[in-house]
Amino acid sequence: NFFYAYIFKKLNKINTIYFYTLDYSFKRFPNPILNKIYNYLDHFAINHCDFSISACQKICDVRTEQGLTNSKNLYLPNSPILEGVRIKKLSEIKREELVMVFSDPTQVDFQIVFEAVKKLSKIHKGISLKLIGRGNFKTKLIKSAKKYHILNRIKFLDTPTHKDTLEEISTSAIGLECNNQTVSWNEFREPLKIREYFALGLPVISKKGHALIDEITNEKIGFIIENSSDLAKYAKYLFNNPKKRLIYRNRVLKHSRKFDKEKNIRKIFGW
Repeated sequence: NFFYAYIFKKLNKINTIYFYTLDYSFKRFPNPILNKIYNYLDHFAINHCDFSISACQKICDVRTEQGLTNSKNLYLPNSPILEGVRIKKLSEIKREELVMVFSDPTQVDFQIVFEAVKKLSKIHKGISLKLIGRGNFKTKLIKSAKKYHILNRIKFLDTPTHKDTLEEISTSAIGLECNNQTVSWNEFREPLKIREYFALGLPVISKKGHALIDEITNEKIGFIIENSSDLAKYAKYLFNNPKKRLIYRNRVLKHSRKFDKEKNIRKIFGW
């Protein structure tokens, strides 16, 4: 894609090339030949673009190390445009509902989540877990959910549009990110789901392994966990402390305003 843009610019058909990097990895492919091609093309694009736009701050850091000047090295966070979905009032939020969005169920650590829900269900009778995925993922999880005796507490959703997904997130209390973090590009991934949680006022409980860990910790807008006990502990903390939950919610909403995608796009393109 970049090479075609480069040719068009050489032919004076276009004026400016923006090279947008959504994900990145030092070792993108296990095949060493493919990986060398990937890295060569990436370096070619960086050396010949007018501006580099990265969806992750850590990718921007790599571009700096590659010699790109700050004026050409732009950060555009992978945050959502809310499509008319409004931030809900506290009275509209299910205060004991966890939500987790995912595209590939094989990359999710459901064991840690199901174990935590089982522990929490002994104390919080109204607890529920909303799973938003793609396709018929429910059939693969029913057996495991039954094993933990929490099937009646899980809502399996395959939302037809992104707006519907945002609407479902907006009525939940806590957002979960519990991927296995096994793929090589996770280091340079700022999960869209977490930005969606933030934009709608949800504090986050997340496993390690992605590029938003420091942001969550430093801004005190969520919790980083190692196991199901951690997940249950922090969920219980927010469930049982309405004043603390409100503090986290307000902190999250204030933080998310810095990452208004529409405003950032207008700034980058001078609109």
